[in-house]
Amino acid sequence: MMDRSNQRGRGRYAARGGGQPPSTNAGQRPPTRSLVDGLVETPLQVVQRPAVPALWKEARITQVEYVASYNWTDSTKPTILVPGSAPEWRNKPVPFKVHVDKGLMFMDEHGFRMPSSPLYPLFRAADIMAEDRNGGPVDWPSVDFITDRNCLRKILRWASGSAEQFRIDMQLAGNRTVLMNRWERTTAQRIYGTYYHNFERASTVKARGCEAGASHYRVIKYDFEGLTMVVRAQVDAYLPVDATPGVPSTLNNRRSKRPVSNIDTAASTAELDVIRAGSEVPQGSLVEMITRITKKAQAYTWDEAYSQLLLSQDPHHILAVHENGEFHTITKRRINDAELVPIEATTRDKFRRLRAALEAVQELVVEHGQSMRLSLVCLAGQLAVYERISQDSCLPENMLARFVCMNGGVDDARDQEPGLEYQCQGFVRKLQ
Repeated sequence: MMDRSNQRGRGRYAARGGGQPPSTNAGQRPPTRSLVDGLVETPLQVVQRPAVPALWKEARITQVEYVASYNWTDSTKPTILVPGSAPEWRNKPVPFKVHVDKGLMFMDEHGFRMPSSPLYPLFRAADIMAEDRNGGPVDWPSVDFITDRNCLRKILRWASGSAEQFRIDMQLAGNRTVLMNRWERTTAQRIYGTYYHNFERASTVKARGCEAGASHYRVIKYDFEGLTMVVRAQVDAYLPVDATPGVPSTLNNRRSKRPVSNIDTAASTAELDVIRAGSEVPQGSLVEMITRITKKAQAYTWDEAYSQLLLSQDPHHILAVHENGEFHTITKRRINDAELVPIEATTRDKFRRLRAALEAVQELVVEHGQSMRLSLVCLAGQLAVYERISQDSCLPENMLARFVCMNGGVDDARDQEPGLEYQCQGFVRKLQ
């Protein structure tokens, strides 16, 4: 999300998050870690970079479902607003000027706020929203990967030839589900010379009921050529209906939005407090925003941004161009615009490689079982699986229980006989 002169504006190096860490006021900065901290020295296995496979000619994402959403707050105890809301795009006329960003900004907000269990809010929000809809919960045992979009982007870049270093912590849940925890050298860092965060504040308005909320996250489920994926990503904004430039729309008034209220004790847990606030936003209105200085805007390439939009299924993209914080050009695009068709062709091969890489990673994680704590580490372009020394689980046992079905230990409906009824997560499914 940053627009450093020598780096990408809101890209792979960017500090993310809708606000500053609470520690900013004290001038504190989270410690910086080594990529191999807490790992057994010798890797268990090297993952080969995949060639473009003959299978999955399209490597398309289909059957997209909205699972959950929430906003973080800056409370001392980890607290989320459910369902929360992304801020509303104001459509503010240019030119306008913003101050340079200052202070500490999140690199990994979940790692900062809940370091022992970054995926915990995803599951809690999903459970709450499933209850609110009076529908069945997600069929968790049939999911292949539960991950942040950031993890998929890192694997995608490696599979496409990048030697960029990264680490992803992994754990097997049930018989097939790979839990992926984002890992960064530091969960927050001091930023300089950027304007993205203040641009975001100037160009959006917090949704009614979410004034106390910070960054907004959305969880979706989709099919990726036979892999069932649950993916979490931060949402920058949403486009209101029939917006007048510079004026927040009446969408907030038309929609039924809960005001921020007291902690919902029934929905809260010892690990996480929940406040009922916000409302669901349509997938088709989600926006990804990026900033560039003028001299970098002409050289902007769509390869990275297009893949990012696909992985979280955000249909809208906004590129804001500035000179020393004075924004003079804002360009809106849709992911299906004609000018992006050539990018789709090159992205297709990258996604086929990603699909092959994910299958290889899943096989390795399944092979080493539920008791092994693994990390995927890329060093000097080589991707390898390492064992972690700590046996700490990335989720509490009561959350991991959802991946175990009361059907003799087999937890994947795709492996069962048609007509068999079995209990999983407290509800009965009958296979067709």
